[in-house]
Amino acid sequence: MKDGFSMEAFRLLNAYRDKHGITVDDEKDLKDQVALVISMTSLRSTLQKVFKDIDQLSSSMVISPTDISKRTYKVVLVDEAHRLRRRKNISCYGDFDKSNTRLGFDINEGTELDWVLKQSENQIFFYDSNQSIRTTDLPPSRFEVLKNSKAYDSVRLQTQIRSEGGDLFTDFVHRLFDLKLLPHERFESKDFELKLFDSFVAMRGQVFQKEAEMGLSRLVAGFSWEYKTKDKKHRHLYDMTIEGIDLRWNSTAKDWINSKNAIHEVGSIHTVFGNDLNYIAIVFGKEIDYDPITKAIVVYRDEYKDTNGKNSTDDVDLLFYVKNIYKTLMFRGIRGVYIYVCNPNLKAYLSQHMEIVTGNSENESQVIPSCRISSEPTAGSIPYYDLEIAAGNFSELQQSEILQYIDVEERYQDPQRYFACKVIGESMNKIIPNGSICLFERYQGGSRNGLICLVESSSFEDRDFGANYTIKEYSSKKTITDEGWQHQEIILLPKSTDDS
Repeated sequence: MKDGFSMEAFRLLNAYRDKHGITVDDEKDLKDQVALVISMTSLRSTLQKVFKDIDQLSSSMVISPTDISKRTYKVVLVDEAHRLRRRKNISCYGDFDKSNTRLGFDINEGTELDWVLKQSENQIFFYDSNQSIRTTDLPPSRFEVLKNSKAYDSVRLQTQIRSEGGDLFTDFVHRLFDLKLLPHERFESKDFELKLFDSFVAMRGQVFQKEAEMGLSRLVAGFSWEYKTKDKKHRHLYDMTIEGIDLRWNSTAKDWINSKNAIHEVGSIHTVFGNDLNYIAIVFGKEIDYDPITKAIVVYRDEYKDTNGKNSTDDVDLLFYVKNIYKTLMFRGIRGVYIYVCNPNLKAYLSQHMEIVTGNSENESQVIPSCRISSEPTAGSIPYYDLEIAAGNFSELQQSEILQYIDVEERYQDPQRYFACKVIGESMNKIIPNGSICLFERYQGGSRNGLICLVESSSFEDRDFGANYTIKEYSSKKTITDEGWQHQEIILLPKSTDDS
């Protein structure tokens, strides 16, 4: 798909090549003189991996603003330039001050934009004030100065990058948050889904299904919940509970979207900024609401848990940043956006303008959408064991008598790593409907806390007669001594709509 961002970047770089007489033979020598500056850690890590695997590119070409303070470049592209920072409400003043000192700027006045301007001969900034989300982001006035300078050309991109919703969806989202839609006006498209879910459980199940079908489907949320598990020693805790589902924020800040546990975790604006997802499911938290009396979007400061994001803001600024967060999250979806809303008034407002998905559709969380089972392995199959895994108590003693094979999509076609079984029972029905055939990944090492695990129990003496099996969410507590660590307790947690 062509998009304005890519085409304009390509045009500007070609114009630079023509102006300076750069040929294909010269490019190898110039590669070290071109850089892409990315402020956000997660996006930068993702792009470094991408650049590493592309001929003529290098991961070292993707740098942070701090990196550019250490050397000069001929050409610098700055993506998401609205996220360049000033010295205000940042989490680490030390590195910021060192960069200012290194370049001769006053530590209180120098900004990451100043570093880019001083350390590069030519710059290309991709800027959108509607995606500024914190007071640490540079104010629009700094970029207005550049825009009005004769040293720069200003080009307005005309297309919404990558999204199948296109410019019409972009316009719809802006008018949705600005309360400028007509009564009951909706966004309709055969190529793009916009749905408001009545049930969080159903929405999460839909995310699992889309992930199984095409990948790159993630759950994200606004900052209504504290990041209790940010410290690794607290990873056994949970950050939020929605409709009885215990959840954790992202376990890594780097390339979270592609991390192993991302599908089981909740991302934030910081983990998806600049990335694109096939489907994004967004939890509108308790900090954002709709006032039916004033007919306005409102933000509750006490419910907003991003301390650095709200410090030194007035109510107008905070509302601007929070609205931008949710707009930007909605723009991450390529094929669709799913929404769940915590506050009833906001839910009622959004329901006037979106398709509503009601109820908890149990079939939507099925892991394997199509099941072709055969007696012989194929290039696209993995083992399917004829065990019935109990979602309640441990199953009766059983052995796998007949090994069959089930076809799965390409990403799971590794029989040494993946296998499938049927799950019977209701104690996991919030995420696994009774009778589902589920895909399992063999244990690869690392913490199991928070993972849905297939647990085998067998007697040493009776090993030849089979084993008992169950599936639960794994939770454990450990004690550490001079001799090492050992489990204090292991808890297998159900996920059922039946509280009994």
